[in-house]
Amino acid sequence: MTAASATVLSLLEWLTKTSWSGTRAPAMTRPAEPPGPAPAEEKAFRRHRSAWAFFERQPPGCRQRVPWRMVAVARAAIRARRLAALIAACAEGQRP
Repeated sequence: MTAASATVLSLLEWLTKTSWSGTRAPAMTRPAEPPGPAPAEEKAFRRHRSAWAFFERQPPGCRQRVPWRMVAVARAAIRARRLAALIAACAEGQRP
């Protein structure tokens, strides 16, 4: 092991053990399941049967990314615009 790699390893070890306050740094975790759209939004999406069927056929990564994009905004107008764009894209057979 070179001196540079030993230095990097010791720095990484120190960073994982302590934070700036001197306590152990918290582990970074993500929620087990991403939050989904509001029930009314999902109901509106399911009404468009061809768009919903296309969305359900997408790989899990795509189906998990889309709800994050929907719930990431607080303004109802932007959420509605993103939902309309999602429905339109799925109805045309395009990935969102």
